[in-house]
Amino acid sequence: MRNLVGHQLGGYRLLELINGTLQPSPEGPDRVGSPLGAEVYKATDPSGQVLVAIKVFSPSAYRDPGALERLRVSLHRVSQLNHPGIPPILGSGTIQGRPYIVMPYLGAGSLANRYASGLAWALNPGQLLDEVSSVLDHAHKHGVMHGDLKPTSVLFDEES
Repeated sequence: MRNLVGHQLGGYRLLELINGTLQPSPEGPDRVGSPLGAEVYKATDPSGQVLVAIKVFSPSAYRDPGALERLRVSLHRVSQLNHPGIPPILGSGTIQGRPYIVMPYLGAGSLANRYASGLAWALNPGQLLDEVSSVLDHAHKHGVMHGDLKPTSVLFDEES
């Protein structure tokens, strides 16, 4: 997939790739490779004042109309979830065959960042497990499965 840093997407300006790999993909040296078929970019809203995160899905993963429809249904279900541990979907769309969603930017990083920087010691493991379990329980009760839970998927906001 093409690295979209510096591009406009639905009025948002993509500032940096924050989750994905910058390794060359089979499509060429200016492409971004991602094992999940998606990249997450830090971006600014049209006013330039609010930071957001934009997850851009791979067009190759959703060429099949059935896969694209499953993604739409899944994202609709996620947008209906109301839980303090689940960031809302602020917008979505498709550009050049690539579906994307817009979410609040959670700038305090991920659980993986905390481990890599040596800050994991400051976490209360029981509280973290309770919070993640609460989020997953809520999602599962509404028919939403995460499907790829890992330390990079557990994000912190500035208050946590």
